[in-house]
Amino acid sequence: MPNSKIILLAHGSRDPRWRMPFEVLIANLKEELGQEKVDLAYMEFCSPSIEDVVFQSYKDGYFELNFLPLFMAGGAHLRNDVPLILEKLKIGKRELSLNLLDPIGEHVLITNAILGIVKENLSEAHLA
Repeated sequence: MPNSKIILLAHGSRDPRWRMPFEVLIANLKEELGQEKVDLAYMEFCSPSIEDVVFQSYKDGYFELNFLPLFMAGGAHLRNDVPLILEKLKIGKRELSLNLLDPIGEHVLITNAILGIVKENLSEAHLA
């Protein structure tokens, strides 16, 4: 669908240093995929919020937003809080589709990446 995009969803933190990896990630993705294909939203403590990103995307003509949680697992936020937020944001906007995808930590590529990092660290520590 041409009017769709991926929204990376991070938790958020009051510590401004916490945001740096997410800001670098979104800048790199926008450069590679295009400014209009991907965006970043935070659940709390940071901006842009989920609400801000949905509002701006909708205003810009994007009616299918797919939220990709940058979480290791689907805990209470992803089972309860985020679906409730998305449900409220859809009120009165029949054409708007807000989809919550599985968290990246459950993807086999992340599992394999972690395995590689652990092996590398074991090797460097001469534990392998």
